[in-house]
Amino acid sequence: MPAAPPISSELEPRSYPRNVGWHSLPITTTWDGRAANVRAWVAFRLTDDLLEVAGGAVEEAPVSPLLPTAARTERLWEYSVVELFLVTAAGYLELELGPDGRYLAYSFGAPRERTASYEAHQAGAIPMLPGAGWASVAIFDRKSVFRMAGGPVQKLNAFAHLPGLTAAAPAAGRATLFAFHPLPGDRPDFHQPMRFPGWRGP
Repeated sequence: MPAAPPISSELEPRSYPRNVGWHSLPITTTWDGRAANVRAWVAFRLTDDLLEVAGGAVEEAPVSPLLPTAARTERLWEYSVVELFLVTAAGYLELELGPDGRYLAYSFGAPRERTASYEAHQAGAIPMLPGAGWASVAIFDRKSVFRMAGGPVQKLNAFAHLPGLTAAAPAAGRATLFAFHPLPGDRPDFHQPMRFPGWRGP
């Protein structure tokens, strides 16, 4: 299995303000490590008070639910989405972003054992250059999120579900699930926090 690509301190795409402190995770392979000509990304920034998450993808025909935009959306993983997982000593956070500012967030004490959801947070779409795809952002209160999730980040990973790709990479076939750091298994399972790459940050 290929090593995870380096974590960049530059935020993509160029049309989003490039502020200090962002950590960008490019999503460049299929979930199991095959080469893929895909452009998706997740970035996050931790300040004293906030956890800011941004992400998006170049996707020709994004798939979205018929719900209000810039809102919490249940089962967002069934549509076009990018996902950030942040692992702490006591569990992990799953933060999802879809087109038009849709978001979803949960914390888990163990794989798939949900402990909290976060329902009242700022979210919105990021202005993009024409033809550059979609991107969204969500802002969370850092203290409340990590109080529930269990402390500083120790590991992380990022994924994308892009059912609206019309020109998937030849090497990836008809793949729609992609990863920053690929995972083992006979079928996709993103809830493997013990296999995520380590991270040292604030």
